[in-house]
Amino acid sequence: MMKSQIDRVAAEREKEVKESDAREKLEKARDRIVETAKTEGGQTFHQLLMAVGIDEEVLSQMIDELVEKGRIKAEQRGRRVVYIAS
Repeated sequence: MMKSQIDRVAAEREKEVKESDAREKLEKARDRIVETAKTEGGQTFHQLLMAVGIDEEVLSQMIDELVEKGRIKAEQRGRRVVYIAS
């Protein structure tokens, strides 16, 4: 009985640590996006993708969130969209 409780607590703790690590990784990626977007002239999606190194879909969602929150802005330049830190 005691072993099963210990195993359950250990499994819950491991899950909490993984979730915390995932949140931390995402926050670091957001910060990296903003820092990279501070580059003079801004950065394209592809440049951010190469700099941050996360999945395209996740990057797209993060950019949308950062634009919505006003941390970066998106500017159309010819055929490209450039992201610039606000």
